[in-house]
Amino acid sequence: MVGQAATQAELLDLSRRCRPDLVILAIDHGDHPPFGWELFEGDPQLRVLGIAMDGSRASVYELRPHRVVLGELSVDTLVAAVRDIPAARASVGFEGLSQ
Repeated sequence: MVGQAATQAELLDLSRRCRPDLVILAIDHGDHPPFGWELFEGDPQLRVLGIAMDGSRASVYELRPHRVVLGELSVDTLVAAVRDIPAARASVGFEGLSQ
């Protein structure tokens, strides 16, 4: 199925009604789609392909379960896990998100 949406509202509506496997978005600023995360609310399995308006770069966005076992919990283990979250986000490609 191929469809086209001119506005954010149309895109969200089409995505919720049609449940596509992939949505392709033009990205005109930043490193992530300006409203792409709202697409995942309707379908967590969705993949979003963001392509820069000038065609210079592209990224695939998806929600994936991720778990890190911390082992025996202590104050030090908990503090280290919280401090490591920004580095973990960067390692899986979320460096564009606020931390």
